[in-house]
Amino acid sequence: MLKEIDRLLSSRTFLKVISLLMAIAIWYYVASDRTSETVRTFSFPIEYLNAPAEYAINSNIRSVEVQVAASRELFLGESWSGIACQADLKGLGPGKHIVPVKVILPSGFKLINISPVSIEVNIIKTQSKDVPVRLKLLGELPPEYTLEEVEMEPEKITIKGPEDIINSISEAYVEASFEMLKDRNTLVLPVRVKSATEGSSELLMEPPKVKVNYVLTKGTPKKTVPISVNIEGKLDQDYDIKSITVEPGTGVVEGSMDAIRAIREIVVPVNVEGLKKTTSLNVPLPENYRGARIKFPNTITVNLAIEPKVVRRTYDNVLIVIKGKSIYPSWGVKPEIASVTVEGLPSVVENEHELPVELYVDVTNLVSTELRVPLQYKVLKPQVKVISLEPSTVTVFANME
Repeated sequence: MLKEIDRLLSSRTFLKVISLLMAIAIWYYVASDRTSETVRTFSFPIEYLNAPAEYAINSNIRSVEVQVAASRELFLGESWSGIACQADLKGLGPGKHIVPVKVILPSGFKLINISPVSIEVNIIKTQSKDVPVRLKLLGELPPEYTLEEVEMEPEKITIKGPEDIINSISEAYVEASFEMLKDRNTLVLPVRVKSATEGSSELLMEPPKVKVNYVLTKGTPKKTVPISVNIEGKLDQDYDIKSITVEPGTGVVEGSMDAIRAIREIVVPVNVEGLKKTTSLNVPLPENYRGARIKFPNTITVNLAIEPKVVRRTYDNVLIVIKGKSIYPSWGVKPEIASVTVEGLPSVVENEHELPVELYVDVTNLVSTELRVPLQYKVLKPQVKVISLEPSTVTVFANME
């Protein structure tokens, strides 16, 4: 009996039957696996369609859970990446709205569930604002180091976002530590803003990063500042300072950080009492200045361009004088007075007691008893110029009686 069973199990026919059964089982398993559906759950961000221009979209829900069914073969490939969740904002204005979420499925996928099926969105009017950027140190610098000549490229950024957030922004800044600053003089850093909702994802910054140029020095803190002058004393009333130049135009101060931070410029007093012409003055600088020391320069040259003042004045009712001799014993003039406009130094033109010009007519060698003649003038004071006469001609007539 055992021999017959052993012979049966060892026979070729039995082995062929067993192989056939195994092949059928494997085919059935593969076929059933390809046709069966698998259910999976994904999280997808919400895409907003037809969002109104110049408005920001705010929602507490940024993604939705989507449960879909498909064959295992589809999940093994990249077909599922074509799934999208959309919220259509067409026709919606500012304010809060409940918007349904629509799921876009590629071919072969079936939607089982979506959570949530709708979301609340707040459509907010946006505005933009230009804000200067400053460098904010993380921690303190070692006492022997000084950060100087910090420059931002660009100096300002444009921030765009919801109107209420933009209005709350007080400053923009970049952050750097000593470890970041040392051994280099340039950094490219992301910009942050200080506002009521700091770090809000609703803000758009352009550019999002700025280039920071700086000088990190070791030793006594130094700073380069402009040099200006403070005019003391009075010029002669007839002169004005037209321009002032200082050589060199900048100086270097050194001292404690608190002292040099407070110094924005070096102001030097210059006395111009009584000056009447263009002058160059050599002015020594003090060694100590507002708690710091002036390292450079020791002396500056102040160039003062001084020019005469010119004022204009019109004199009315000026008596016309008759000069010269003719065959007639005396002459008259019509009108007897005229107006004259002059330019000159203030001390001359604004003098209330002396006229700077004389108006006259010359009757020398006149034979007609009445004649229209030009009105003439004589300048009585230096640096006076006659601009106009009114009238420019007058009538002279001989007195026959």
